[in-house]
Parts: sequence; structure tokens; C-alpha cells
Amino acid sequence: MNILNKLFKKRESSDVLTRLPALIQENEQYIIECRRTVHRYAEIGGTEEKTSAFIRKEAEALGFPVEKVSGTGLLVTLDTGRPGNGVALRAEMDALPIPENPDNMKGQKCAVSENPETSHTCGHDAHVGMLLGAMRALSSLKEQLCGTIYFCFEEGEETGLGWGGMVDALEERTVNTVFALHVSSRLASGLVSVDPGPRCAGSEEIDALFIGRGGHAARPDLSINPVYAAASAVCDLAVAFTNQMDPGTPVTLGITSISGGTASNAFPYTARVLGSMRFFSVDAANRAMRIVKKVFRCSGEMHNCKVEFGPGMSVFLPPTVNDEEAAA
Repeated sequence: MNILNKLFKKRESSDVLTRLPALIQENEQYIIECRRTVHRYAEIGGTEEKTSAFIRKEAEALGFPVEKVSGTGLLVTLDTGRPGNGVALRAEMDALPIPENPDNMKGQKCAVSENPETSHTCGHDAHVGMLLGAMRALSSLKEQLCGTIYFCFEEGEETGLGWGGMVDALEERTVNTVFALHVSSRLASGLVSVDPGPRCAGSEEIDALFIGRGGHAARPDLSINPVYAAASAVCDLAVAFTNQMDPGTPVTLGITSISGGTASNAFPYTARVLGSMRFFSVDAANRAMRIVKKVFRCSGEMHNCKVEFGPGMSVFLPPTVNDEEAAA
């Protein structure tokens, strides 16, 4: 709490903490409406133009300077003009390439994505709404605060597009700690988990292209069928994980797509396998990726296919590990 307490003028610290719940309550409907607005926009990472413009409008209405970060990311600054710590609050803005059902279990939704193939199914719309609500509440407490608060709206979290630019922007400033959160269906409404240690898994992408030789299905001997290579790799990978990964440090494996060919009587030239892995142990993640690449290369060789790995397989997103002091 030392970090947070230094955001408040010493004699007014208890008063601010007492006022905060009421301020959040006052802004509840505003937060809900912001969430619904962003939900309707539902833009893929790197294309969050309407979302970014909406956030900028809300920040400028409060009189805060707004800095563009990378493509559509934004950094909003609340500078109290008094010495103190720098604290960053962060939310991501992007949606997923998943069509949205306009109905839920209760009936028709009050907010539905305007983009047919895109929707906010990971909660980033809620994150933006909550951060805008925090920005509005803290703006009314500016005279009771010290130091600087940075509100970070990150683009392209799902694809790893926006974090580098945001980190670079924050490195130019004095930031003592960063707080972010993620909604979870496993927690009851009204509860927040702020435990020390690993909380959100790291991730690595799987993207392998098997390159064969197209031809007519009547003469498989004259072709090189990449579909078999891809299918073999997927099946062998599941067995390899079961037998070669330490169950004490699990890595979850999700193969989400296998594609190749469009006709029933012709072999395609290529077949592609997509997926991702999640982990808390970096060592286990490195071992898992070695297994993935070895299995895919061996499957390709067995079926006389070349294998090319997508650039995403070289992007390593580490797990989120909560700082012990900040969590306390």
C-alpha cells in the first residue's frame, strides 16, 4: 500500500479512500454505457479506430492530454503537479474475429457488435469501460492526489501488437507500478482477486505451413499430400505432449485450426495448422515449443513435405506475475 498511499496527500489519504466507493457508484451507469459503446464497435487489434476515437473524446472532455502510442493505442496522463509516485492503469481495446450471437440465455442482447465477423468475447470492452470510469472518478480527486497517473489503452493485445509501443512510452516516464485486471467468470460479481505470484498465463502461438505438391486425387503417387502431414502432426503432437511434458508444470495445448484444400478430387499444395499454448513456467514453455517444432518437422519429413513456421512462433508472451508488495 506504500505505493498507493504516495498518490494521496498525506492528511487526505483516508478521506480519498472513503470517497472512492461513492465516486465509483456515481459513475456506474457511465461505465456500463462505455462498455456497451465499445462492445458495438468490436474492432480487431490494430484497427481500433472508432474505439480509440471514443476514448480520446472522453479523455479530452476531462481536460487530460492524450498521446497516441503505436497505431491506435493511447496514453492519457493525469498530472497532479505535485511530487509523488507514477502509477499506470492499463486496459486493452481489441476484439476477436468471432461472430456474435445477438441473443444470450435471457434473450436479445442490449448491445451487439456492428461488425458481423468480430465481437468482444474476451471482456476487453468491459476493461475499457472500467478504466474510463476510473479516469473519471480520479479526475474529481485531482486536488487530493500527488504524483502522476497514466491511463494506458493498449491496442492489439490478442496478437501481441500493442504492448511493445506502450512499454516504450512508459519507459520514458517515471512509473513505480502498473495495475491491470481481467474479468473472470470464475469469480462472483463484486469480488476481485489480487494475489501475489503468477496469475495470468503466458502464451505462444503455433503456426505451421506444410508444403507439398498439388495434383489429382486419382494419382497420389504423383503428388505430395500436405493434408496427411498436417493431420499426422496434430495427432503425434498430442501423444508427444502426454509422454514428454512434466505434468507438474503443465502447458496447455490448443490446436484450433487445420486447413488445406477446397476440392474432393485434388490435392492442395499446402496445409496449415494453427493453435496456441498457455503456461506459467517459462522453462516448460521452451520445452513445449521444442517438442512442437520437432514433431512438425518429423511429420513433414515422413510425408516428404517442407515445413515453414509462421513469424508468430517466435513471439514469446510471458506470464503475468503479480508483485508481492503491490498485491498486498
